[in-house]
Amino acid sequence: MSVELYSKIDEDITLQALDTTRQLESVIKRQERMIDEIMTAKGKITEQTGNITARMLEVLRNKLEEIPKLPAIKEIPALPAEKYNMFYFLIIKFSR
Repeated sequence: MSVELYSKIDEDITLQALDTTRQLESVIKRQERMIDEIMTAKGKITEQTGNITARMLEVLRNKLEEIPKLPAIKEIPALPAEKYNMFYFLIIKFSR
């Protein structure tokens, strides 16, 4: 009788170990699948970000080409001497 009881306990322990092993294998497979999906999503996000950046740069380049070219300033026009004197006078007067 005790031999049968120990045999039954040993069988139960073996079945529990097998069940635990199957559960762990299932968890490992789910984790691997999740990691694969995350890596795939990361690749897609990186590709989409690159496409968006390239499109933004293309739009910006097109906008810059649409801006009319500004003429280069050859020289700054000179002010008459009396305006310089008045400007100098105002600086001296109001800086005190």
